[in-house]
Amino acid sequence: MSFEEPQSPITPLAYRPGEAAKLINISRSLLYRLMAEGEIPTFMVAGCRLISRRAIEEYISTREQTGQQAA
Repeated sequence: MSFEEPQSPITPLAYRPGEAAKLINISRSLLYRLMAEGEIPTFMVAGCRLISRRAIEEYISTREQTGQQAA
């Protein structure tokens, strides 16, 4: 018998808007507004709009440092 070692889950480098909204715990409409205002940068890959994990982390970090609320 051979046993496979458990694999650690892969953390995505980028998220679709719906996934990112859930990750940040905000509504999709608020996320789309933040994207439109340039608060959260996005990029396109094969016609899919994506948000990098780094962009999400930077957005949260900025909000923590300044004590700002989301728009």
